[in-house]
Amino acid sequence: MNSKESKEKSGIFLGLIILVFSITVIFVVSQLRTDPIQQALTRKDTLAGLIVLLKDNVPLFNEIVYIHPETKRAAMLDIPPETGLYLSELKRYDSVDSLFSAGNWSAYYAKMEEISGLPLHFSLVMDLDQLGRVVDLASGIEIFLSNPFEKIDEEPYVLLPSGNNMLDGHKIKDYLSYSEEGESITERIGRHQKLMQSLFRRLVEEKDNLIQSSVLSFFHSQVTTSLDALALATFIETLGQSDLEKMVFLRVMGDVRPVDGKNLLFPHYNGNLLKETIKQVSGSDLPVGSIEASYAHGNNLPGEKTAEDMYNSGETLSGNQSLGKDPIKYGPNNENAKKILDKYLLPASWQSQL
Repeated sequence: MNSKESKEKSGIFLGLIILVFSITVIFVVSQLRTDPIQQALTRKDTLAGLIVLLKDNVPLFNEIVYIHPETKRAAMLDIPPETGLYLSELKRYDSVDSLFSAGNWSAYYAKMEEISGLPLHFSLVMDLDQLGRVVDLASGIEIFLSNPFEKIDEEPYVLLPSGNNMLDGHKIKDYLSYSEEGESITERIGRHQKLMQSLFRRLVEEKDNLIQSSVLSFFHSQVTTSLDALALATFIETLGQSDLEKMVFLRVMGDVRPVDGKNLLFPHYNGNLLKETIKQVSGSDLPVGSIEASYAHGNNLPGEKTAEDMYNSGETLSGNQSLGKDPIKYGPNNENAKKILDKYLLPASWQSQL
């Protein structure tokens, strides 16, 4: 009897050891798990994530989304794949997507940080098929078309009326794969950024479903990302807390020059003006009013120029020129000067003009 009791006690003791060990392992693993999004928010850093969409295994677009942890304001920067710069890895001037094509993802990621001037916290990479499945997972996304969209030169034909359209994954792929003759780079970028804004909205609307374990696991399988599934859920939660309706848009602006048979976009002033604006995003007040000055490019507002356009062309702020959506008459000693300075992050050389 004593032998039996001893064995039972030994079994209980062994069970307790295994239980304590299991709890310890779970605790250690949970502590080792890193969520770069949560870490950035805890540090009150401006969250910055790179989203790359691939077509035929090369980037179709690169979008960096910024979300400030306190103001919840959001911005999006488009870096065209044809952005030109000196690539030390390839020892030549070429488009930034040449690094991706060469299979050097770490260098490509670093160049995105270099162009934007702010560190990135994560990346999400999808091809058109994966994006289509994500869109279907979110039950489609709504796209506003100012003009009818027609693709009738090849099958499958696509005809979309102007106005709001709810598109499934297949139609989104067609929408992104096709461009009208004569479409400007500004129009193309505006189309891409509006699509991503609509996708973000839809992810937020479907958040409760998307963060369910099985659904989240499928979503995570459709992206190549530095985030684990739980961190991806944190990103969706963060999108839900941000002001997506007032998301503002930036793009790399510059001169197009031919290099070795390619037309490359070289940023104005080696990208310093863009970096100056983007770096303001890291401030505690996230004064994205400066980014709002590029509003016209994404919304095709007639007669409006962005602050960067005006600066690069040497224009002053006098006259009835517009920054962002607000046509305000600017000039020396203007009563709106403080409002303008508060709302828009203008280059330092413009300060004396207000």
